[in-house]
Amino acid sequence: MNKSKLPCFYSLHGVNYKNGYVTSCPTQVNQLHLLDGKIPSEFVNNEEFKKHRLQLWNGEWPSGCHQCKEEELFGNKSMRMDCTDSYDESFFNPETGEIGFESIQHIELRFNNSCNMACLHCDTVFSSGWETALKKYEPDKEVHHFNLQQLTKQRHTAKVDSESQKPSSTALPRIDMRVGEVDRVADDLINNFPNLGEFNVSGGEPLKQKQFLHLLDRMKDHPNASNMQAMFYTNFNADFDPVDLAEKLAPFEDSCIHISVDSGKTLYPYFRDGSWDVLKDNIKAFKESKSNRLNTNLVSGICTTSIYQLMDLYNVFKDMLTLDIDLIECSLVYTPEYINPGILMEHFPDEVRNDIKETREMIEQSTSDLKETALIGLAHIEQYMNNHIIDLYNETKLDGLEDNTKRFIKYVEESDKLFGKDFNSTFTKYQINNNKLIRTHKETL
Repeated sequence: MNKSKLPCFYSLHGVNYKNGYVTSCPTQVNQLHLLDGKIPSEFVNNEEFKKHRLQLWNGEWPSGCHQCKEEELFGNKSMRMDCTDSYDESFFNPETGEIGFESIQHIELRFNNSCNMACLHCDTVFSSGWETALKKYEPDKEVHHFNLQQLTKQRHTAKVDSESQKPSSTALPRIDMRVGEVDRVADDLINNFPNLGEFNVSGGEPLKQKQFLHLLDRMKDHPNASNMQAMFYTNFNADFDPVDLAEKLAPFEDSCIHISVDSGKTLYPYFRDGSWDVLKDNIKAFKESKSNRLNTNLVSGICTTSIYQLMDLYNVFKDMLTLDIDLIECSLVYTPEYINPGILMEHFPDEVRNDIKETREMIEQSTSDLKETALIGLAHIEQYMNNHIIDLYNETKLDGLEDNTKRFIKYVEESDKLFGKDFNSTFTKYQINNNKLIRTHKETL
């Protein structure tokens, strides 16, 4: 068998449930299957999934894979490079694009948008807090002009046209997987996918959803459960029992809890909502529980890095180093473009590099056990900032739209009013004055 020209773990081994549709990975935007009640065994070999695999096999970038393509052009590691040690072509047919069910190793599920937070990089599709906040909100002409999709409720909501690859006027069905549907999917995974090694749950907030705990109860009956990792993304700030959670994770070989922290203590209530102290208490209770001590439960603190995190980078890392977690991981916010961290490199490149330098020096002097992973995460951010090509993310400029700095300023103005927050009271190194973003020791732009 010839080797794939663009080997991608997720194309052969992954299933990812999104808002009313399914793809192979979190970043793929082509709807490879619109959810219509079918279960994985009924759609993983449909025409779209097969076409997707064959394009990668033949060295063609599918249009929905542009994020990996662009990251590799920047010299960064892309998502398709994940899990290279587990990539296996044994169950793939390069003539038809089909896979055997034995090929599926990873599935990511979402149940609904129920969440106790309304984070500034999120939207109505994944947050009921956003949905509630926007019920009486009327976007003005400037919001529409700047295409602030979080505020116009258009982000992640439109079906992508199969030919133009642009959002169509057809709205996607609301994400809403009831307990009965969870049972059908769990039965399918248990009966048909013997090599499943990881199931991953995203939100909304899983710890606020009864479907999540029900899935844990069901998946312990999978024949590969003892070799399986249960992974989920959470704010760990909901009303839940950390001890009960540890017990429900016990049947699996290990678990990985990705806590979206994304903030230091001061930025936390502005960017995420919730309580920093509740976060610390919940982590402590989980880590000290008997079931956790007897099992391999990895607790990761994530810094999802948008322009907001970059403007308070030093304090974000300083405070995350105090958490009782096992490692720090950093990811980048690529979209919406108006909160991409690369915006600051367009105007304040020297200041950004100096902030990264000072943050690195602080981490290096730290005695925290998280020091090593924090430095790796910071290096990931630094590489992205140095490689950033801003024009690739200013797609809307093609329509004569203003640059992303002005879009960001308008987004701050509207989101501050919407959620009762104050940008200028939160940040010290950056301010917004007279509709301009300024560095506190630099002239306005």
